Amino acid sequence: MATPRQVRMIIKKNGLPYDIFKDSDCWFLVDGDTSSWYETSLNVYDFSHRPPEYWLKVIQEMHKKNTK
Repeated sequence: MATPRQVRMIIKKNGLPYDIFKDSDCWFLVDGDTSSWYETSLNVYDFSHRPPEYWLKVIQEMHKKNTK
């Protein structure tokens, strides 16, 4: 249901300092403070099976977990 472009747009729309990057067929969260995170993988090969709002929630949870 979602595309990488839609995920990038919802990240920016919600003021998060992140971007997504595909490497070795897996998507990762990059930029912002992700260089100090233990894990940045979204553990997904594409975004098509979920709406953009789902991915925003996943990214927000990763942010919370890694900025405690």
